[in-house]
Amino acid sequence: ASTGARMARWGMAAGGVLLAAVIIFISFWGASITIAFKPHVYDVALQDIGVAFDTSVAKVLVPQKVIPAEKFSFSKKSEQSFAATGKQQIAERSRGKAAIVNGFSSSPQILVAGTRFVTDAGVLFRLQKAVTVPGAKIEEGKIIPQSVDVDLVADAPGEGSNIVGKVTLKIPGFKGTPRYDGFFATASGGFAGGFQGEAPVVSGDDLKNAQEQVTKALFDDLRSDIGRKIPPGFTALKELQNIEIKKVAAPAVGMHTEQFSVSADAVAKAIVFRQDDAIVLIKAFALADSTDQELVDGSADLQYHSRSIDFDKGRAEMTISGSVKIKAVVRGEELAALVAGKKSGSIADALHSRPELANFALAFFPPWRASAPSDPSRIRFRQE
Repeated sequence: ASTGARMARWGMAAGGVLLAAVIIFISFWGASITIAFKPHVYDVALQDIGVAFDTSVAKVLVPQKVIPAEKFSFSKKSEQSFAATGKQQIAERSRGKAAIVNGFSSSPQILVAGTRFVTDAGVLFRLQKAVTVPGAKIEEGKIIPQSVDVDLVADAPGEGSNIVGKVTLKIPGFKGTPRYDGFFATASGGFAGGFQGEAPVVSGDDLKNAQEQVTKALFDDLRSDIGRKIPPGFTALKELQNIEIKKVAAPAVGMHTEQFSVSADAVAKAIVFRQDDAIVLIKAFALADSTDQELVDGSADLQYHSRSIDFDKGRAEMTISGSVKIKAVVRGEELAALVAGKKSGSIADALHSRPELANFALAFFPPWRASAPSDPSRIRFRQE
């Protein structure tokens, strides 16, 4: 028992010596200090910085205040159908295409505007424009009729002039002469469009509303196209976009119809740029070549105002206003050399004197230490 007790005492003593050795080792050779800090952050106001976005340059030109840009152009057509809501008493004549045939002679025949043509049922139509009917061909003594296409319009309005299917018409002015049988007209598609009475027509409001709807839908589509088609990484400011309605095709007010169509053609143009390129320029103004400050990432709050834009040349003159945040640069090596070997009170005094630090906290290892290691490599910094 006596031997066991002595062994236990020796073991405890050895353990105590080992523990003391570990504490001494940690306190001197394993010691470190971590300084958690926040750098000073400042707001910098930006007031009407004049810049140019230019598609002819490939990189930011800081002295000239030029930012590289790209230009895009999109075209689109839109068409919609609408119901005519107007009502009007109208009198319209039937119309149709016809071929006037010369089977009489090889000589051409001139027919003046207003020349009458009559169907077998006695419905009268008139030639709209003067025309020369070509002479027939004579081959081996045989007459080969020739023809010319014309527009014929009924002499009187109303549905009675509407004829479905192929119809043949004679020229009553030639009646009683050999030409009467040698000249005639055929309308293979008949005649249509004759009407008399109250009918639906395109009103002024119909046309106005239809044009507004078509152009607005086209404008919105192109605005969306700009957002979808601009490559990732580029910024497309509304101030640098232009949508122009090039053409609107619509019927005339008073047109007799139940349904009508309106179409529009438009072109969208945009000058776009990379926000990072704008930040490069803004950074140069905010820091003014200072090496003791740097821009806080994501802090830029910028507003753009256009002065002049030339979409064809791909250049826009603008001003940039807003604000950015800059922070002081904290150089750990410099501060480590400053606090190495100092006690906690002296460390705090030294760091309080540093303008780049907004606040800080000290964490010693092991916790019972109250001074920084003499070796600067054991002084660590952590930005919060």
